[in-house]
Amino acid sequence: MKNIFMAFCGFVGVSAFAEESVKVSSFGYDPVDSTAIVQKALDSGAKQIVFDKAAGSWVIGPVQARGESEILFEEGVQLLAKPGDFLPLKSALFSVVGVTNLTLRGLGAGATLRMRLADYQKPPYKKSEWRHALCIKSSRNVLVENLTLADSGGDGIYLGVSVPRCPNENVTIRRCVCDNNNRQGISVISARHLLIEDTVMKNTRGTAPKSGIDFEPNNPAEVLVDCVMRNCLTENNDGAGYDIYLGQLGGITEPVSITLENCRSVNDRRGGVPLSFNPFRHNNGLPKGGFLKVKGCTFIYSSGHAIALRDKPLGVMDVSVEDCVFANVSTNAKPEADIVLAARERCSPQTDGIHFRNVTIRRPTREGWFRASARPWMAVPITGVTGSVNIQAEGTHTLIALDEAWRAANLPQGGDVLNLEKVAFDPAKAQVVDTKPGEAVKLAPVKLRDGCEAIVYAAKPGPVSFTVALAPVNRNPTREEAVFVVRNWKGKKVATLPPPERKAAVRTFTAPEAGFCRLSCQAKPHALVFSSCDAPIGFQPLPKDGFDVYKSKASLHFTHAAGTDAAFFCGGAGGEYVTVSLVDPAGTCVRRWENQGDWGFCRLAPDAPEGLWRVDLTRPAAGMVWEDSYLDLTGMAPVFFLTSEKYWR
Repeated sequence: MKNIFMAFCGFVGVSAFAEESVKVSSFGYDPVDSTAIVQKALDSGAKQIVFDKAAGSWVIGPVQARGESEILFEEGVQLLAKPGDFLPLKSALFSVVGVTNLTLRGLGAGATLRMRLADYQKPPYKKSEWRHALCIKSSRNVLVENLTLADSGGDGIYLGVSVPRCPNENVTIRRCVCDNNNRQGISVISARHLLIEDTVMKNTRGTAPKSGIDFEPNNPAEVLVDCVMRNCLTENNDGAGYDIYLGQLGGITEPVSITLENCRSVNDRRGGVPLSFNPFRHNNGLPKGGFLKVKGCTFIYSSGHAIALRDKPLGVMDVSVEDCVFANVSTNAKPEADIVLAARERCSPQTDGIHFRNVTIRRPTREGWFRASARPWMAVPITGVTGSVNIQAEGTHTLIALDEAWRAANLPQGGDVLNLEKVAFDPAKAQVVDTKPGEAVKLAPVKLRDGCEAIVYAAKPGPVSFTVALAPVNRNPTREEAVFVVRNWKGKKVATLPPPERKAAVRTFTAPEAGFCRLSCQAKPHALVFSSCDAPIGFQPLPKDGFDVYKSKASLHFTHAAGTDAAFFCGGAGGEYVTVSLVDPAGTCVRRWENQGDWGFCRLAPDAPEGLWRVDLTRPAAGMVWEDSYLDLTGMAPVFFLTSEKYWR
């Protein structure tokens, strides 16, 4: 059974082993490019391979280790990325893919795997979050010890998968230093029985999230089971110290279990431990149970929070924080809270299972150490926070019991309950309004981030035309599959149109029959700008958190039907702001959100005016970040129109 599992997961060893130890230098040495020499040594079949000292560094391109071997690095040895190499985005300096029983150990004071981060941040290199120093995928029984992994274009160490559902198992990382890497010191995508101890992750800066370590599965089939960090240090990272993002989990995911024991976070910009979920994406449920244990840890001198729990769902991952010290965690002029329970998403869940025991918080003032938020329209409060904390401030010690009275005073208790139901568009009930049949009308210049999911109405069989352009959001190339696909209402594909271009161009398809059809284009990470259409066209949110508009000053419209209990939502995201005005069919501004940086809402009661409402998007105040704005509708079909001349109700 074991051999079958190894074959399925693609684990690689060598068929025959030499008994002797070999030195890499016995295969040669080239001070300019030793890639072929090093790879020959790694492929030799020797049980022990020694990187011995040469005249200089071992300058190499990407190389890959084999299983059933011990790779030793003599003290002071350096593997150095070859200049001009690593142009492919996902190339890595040293790869361990599908192997079993492998040791990578630095002798004496250790050895170094070093890349050339400054090179990868400028042409001819494309911007990337990869080019890792050490890439481990779907491997078992791997020990990495006494190494420095520095200056990578991605992570110092990456733990991912090469075969679906085959996580790394029994990986130990001990006495390593991950320094000055572009994305993370260490990224853990999928691992079972992972131990990281006596390891330093510092000076990460470049591509977000820029943390010391990031636990972040890419899909529900990946696992974070029995992951233990002990006696580790994160320091001077632009992101957090110990980042945990579980936004991609689902009902099939095994319960997550992570332990941080006697670890420290020092001067990490985004704080110590942010644990985040994304309930909007969890359409298939979440794994019940699991835990995060933070024991004997110290978080100091950060401009962020010590512990930040964002959108933690009910019954998912108990969080226990015990015997910990938070000291001057927020170094901002306006101190942040040391502990935060945040509801970031529009439909945030009820939270429970959060326990504090023997936690000491040292701060300038006794107030402000805790902050909790919940959406004002949530039907359920945040509950299930227990334990006690000791606040040391202003020369006093205050023991605070997190009991029922404290919870009632400090945790959100719910608010105005809204109808948050997502209503599907029903073409049979739509009444089309077209003031200029067959004539192309101007559309608001809204940049639709990541592409579009649109509904188009054809009054009769025949051609339908629209004008569209691609608005780049960053330097990444457009995905090749960013074509326009047209389907009839039953889902049958009726046309495929060429991808959008930087310059506005007309796209035309032939409607096979009168009625509604769907138009889609996945342009992630860029945006689409529709400037005209000769048929009524409405746009729906992509399957994410709302309708994403990028840097757009424009007006949109939606229809509200009498007797509908609905709500309009708007806001910025992640420190980005927008000013939004909501105007009723009579032209009266019923609500204005100045410099909105979070979700705001307006209830459209059943007696609210029926007809075409308008949403005006404008810049926030000077100095505020203006990028992504989010709009959404609940209790009605979420369809936005870019003109008042062609729509339906």
